Amino acid sequence: MDKVAEDAFPSIPMMTLLEDLLEPDEVPAYAAVLMQKISETNYPSVSMLARLASLAGND
Repeated sequence: MDKVAEDAFPSIPMMTLLEDLLEPDEVPAYAAVLMQKISETNYPSVSMLARLASLAGND
């Protein structure tokens, strides 16, 4: 999760693998990482927004 947080543009395969390995108690921290990345840019990635929506159960 630290690698996703540190990379300006984390790769899709890296995020997919991480999401597959997340334990339920790690989901809120990962969602916070994605929200931070989204809030730091004027034009957030549609993929990143979709991932966050999926984590929230809005897919």
